[in-house]
Amino acid sequence: MRRLRLMAAAVLLSACAPSTPESTRTSSPPATGPSSISTQKGLPSADLQILDRSGRTILEAKVEIAENPQSRRIGLMEVAELPQNAGMAFLWETHHRGAFHMLNTLIPLDIAFWDGDMRIVAVLQMQPCETEPPCPTYGPEQDYVGAVELNQGTLDEAGVKPGDKVKLRR
Repeated sequence: MRRLRLMAAAVLLSACAPSTPESTRTSSPPATGPSSISTQKGLPSADLQILDRSGRTILEAKVEIAENPQSRRIGLMEVAELPQNAGMAFLWETHHRGAFHMLNTLIPLDIAFWDGDMRIVAVLQMQPCETEPPCPTYGPEQDYVGAVELNQGTLDEAGVKPGDKVKLRR
């Protein structure tokens, strides 16, 4: 058991090497770097892929998963910088309809929402809220079960659009 733990630690440490930028229309490596993307402690992480309609991977990202009300409420608040191709995935067990706000969020973000078939239904750009509430809200006009927030421009540069497929591997 101890040997297994040491091997797992070695794998995790090797994932902390810096990534190199790739062409925007090709698959890029998942982000590496700090073990914590957000200000929240202990969130699970996953590798997220977005595939275009032909099945070609157009984006890979390392994400922390917000899957309970508290972690979804906090999201990426107070995060001053995200590594390239890193972000947060928000997951619900059932279909959800609601909007995101950017209060206390310091950086502009992209957000993509997906449905129960893991198909992207909307891609939006969100700006930090510089005023007191109410802040603008961002959401699709339909139900969704997941969303991912990444640095603004990431989804557009990769060519992500509705109909693309999301794969999430924990």
